Amino acid sequence: MQMRIRKNTVSLIRTVYDPSIKRGRSVLLGTVPLNATTVPDELYAKLTNEEQAYLDGWLRANQKHLFREASQRFAKEMPEMLEKVASWYRVQRKTPELAALANSSREAWTEVLAAMVDAGVGRTRNRSPKKKPA
Repeated sequence: MQMRIRKNTVSLIRTVYDPSIKRGRSVLLGTVPLNATTVPDELYAKLTNEEQAYLDGWLRANQKHLFREASQRFAKEMPEMLEKVASWYRVQRKTPELAALANSSREAWTEVLAAMVDAGVGRTRNRSPKKKPA
């Protein structure tokens, strides 16, 4: 089976030998969107076990690729988003719901800071030297 990517779709193609022309002929099995994470059951049923395994592997790899792309896009948009969030918090009145939201936001932000440290780009502390007792 071949997979041909054209614009935003993936064509699943099987080459079948045609004795009348004495060579292989490409048969289109179906198409799926490039960002698909699953395949319709009707299309999946047309595939052999080997083709299903190949397609499943491709779908898993594609899903990881899409996740990485989305994560990178979110990371690039984060500074602008945080400015808007800060502006929004400045005009809010204190409520229990706002406190709960702020708490979950702080927890998520702590995870982001930890990930930055793990990546080696976290905050570095410039500690002042300790004074020696006289």
